[in-house]
Amino acid sequence: MSLKFLKVIIFASCFTTSFYAADNDQIKQSDSIKKTYFEGKDFSAQAGKSKCFIFCLNDDENLAKMVQVIEDDLKITDVFEFALKKSDRIFDQKEHFVLFEKEQSDYSFYLQSFQDSKIDSLKIKIVIKNNYSNATEFENVFEGKRKDLVWLGHNISNNIMEVLTGKKGIFMQQLVYCKFISQWHKVIMISDYRGNGAHELVSGKGINSVPTWHQSSPILFYTKLMPSKSYLIAADLKTNKHKIVCDFDGLNMQPSVSQDGKKVALCLAKTGNSEIYLFDKDESEKLKKRAYKQITKNSGNNVSPIYLPNGNLIFCSDFEIGIPQIYHMDMKTNKVRRLTKGSYSAAPSYCNERNSIVYTKVVDGIFQLFTMDLNDLDKKSIKEEQLTFGKGDKQDPCVADNGDYIYFSYRCPDSSKKNRTMQIAVLNIASKNTHVLTDGKDTKSFPKLSILEKVLS
Repeated sequence: MSLKFLKVIIFASCFTTSFYAADNDQIKQSDSIKKTYFEGKDFSAQAGKSKCFIFCLNDDENLAKMVQVIEDDLKITDVFEFALKKSDRIFDQKEHFVLFEKEQSDYSFYLQSFQDSKIDSLKIKIVIKNNYSNATEFENVFEGKRKDLVWLGHNISNNIMEVLTGKKGIFMQQLVYCKFISQWHKVIMISDYRGNGAHELVSGKGINSVPTWHQSSPILFYTKLMPSKSYLIAADLKTNKHKIVCDFDGLNMQPSVSQDGKKVALCLAKTGNSEIYLFDKDESEKLKKRAYKQITKNSGNNVSPIYLPNGNLIFCSDFEIGIPQIYHMDMKTNKVRRLTKGSYSAAPSYCNERNSIVYTKVVDGIFQLFTMDLNDLDKKSIKEEQLTFGKGDKQDPCVADNGDYIYFSYRCPDSSKKNRTMQIAVLNIASKNTHVLTDGKDTKSFPKLSILEKVLS
């Protein structure tokens, strides 16, 4: 490996957290949210939640598991709290009003399972009643395979979330992240949105890192780093085929795909320092070869491109003041504007729902999460809003497409609170509550939540 290539690798790794963090252990999985060891000021008061009763109308093991999935899903929203009750029927108006008045509950969830002639089939009926008005807020029958019970529960939760809050849930989306095995071996894990059911998705030789989802196809991009070469690879999760996209000298990583899938901004280090390039599908078809146009042209290192819906670009670079900052480029005029000020600012993630970015910034020696509203780009200065304040570095942010959650790597204490290691966590933006989703001694990084639902079983 050349010294120049090694320097670029080390630099890009620092921008997006280290490829080489140590520790190795197995993730312990459970069907519920793991205990949170989060330190600092980021917890909010538990107030304003809708209290709900859950009634299982028949005694069934699958139904009990389903209830647990739904309860865990809706708890992470910090909008609902639950209590299990017994009943063999749906209550009438008077009984619901008693629940509302005496037990201060808002909704009653009634769930019932049905036997089906198909052994592998599972039917769940759910009725949600407003305890004050007795109105039926939601009623439906869901059917699926028993082996997909968890995903069936996630689907029910998505429906409940949209009906009762008007907001889209993230329960059917999937999470990928990197897991450290050894100095030159990193694998990519895939799980449900809260880290459960995690298993290896990419486990070949080398450092498999920096995963990125396609906007509209079940494709995951990742970089495979070998001792003397790096490869940008596209994994089609429906066909399980992994195809090399590019393997230029230096780094090949961090593609950001336009919404129509025709353009891709990515980071290449063909000339020594890393620059942002643009791949244009239509132009490549005309030339009958892949065409990469260099966008940034400076002496610094440029990484973490985001191709915005309006065709402009967000990226991170140290070309101006020697430490990473977040920049905006108008692609029509090529005008570049620095958005952040002061200390180390890197790893931007874009939220289409809010038209904003989330990034990590050093405050008093600790990486904290910040956000910035891109609707303010026409103003002379843009406000940088700090989202987290507690101990422990928070890096590699990824905003869920509904704009309500931020996944990130969190250097958190273990159960003994004597050691710290990077784990995957999620911040509820509205409540400010953080849930740590993984555990163990092995270091995790680069969480990315899928845009599409259930891309891989």
